[in-house]
Amino acid sequence: MSRTAIDATRFTATGPYAYSKSSTSTNASSRWPGSKVRSSQTSQSATGGEQQETPKQKVERLRAQARAARFAKSSPFDRLLQKGRLWADRAHRVAVFSLIAASGMFNLYGLFYSPLCFLQFLKNLASLPLVNYID
Repeated sequence: MSRTAIDATRFTATGPYAYSKSSTSTNASSRWPGSKVRSSQTSQSATGGEQQETPKQKVERLRAQARAARFAKSSPFDRLLQKGRLWADRAHRVAVFSLIAASGMFNLYGLFYSPLCFLQFLKNLASLPLVNYID
């Protein structure tokens, strides 16, 4: 049994992808990949002088529609909660970067100041008089 290209692609996904079938069909489009119009080129539809949207424009339009549908379904409390999550995320990011910066500064302080303090301690220790406290 031989399989054709149509049989092989019968059960592929047909979601809102860049190269899925366009909502406006043209007479020039066919099932052969060589006859498709490139995304950088535009063609005119057979019904009027409208320009066909590119795959990138189609994806942007579908994402905007999905975003608008999600926004329409959400309640004011959901929107408030989403804004609160954004602010909490920003505050958390600031806190984490502040802790990392403070940790780095204290490590540098300890790295460069501790040996100086130790050397000063040794210098002071050497200047102490040697007294025999054992009688």
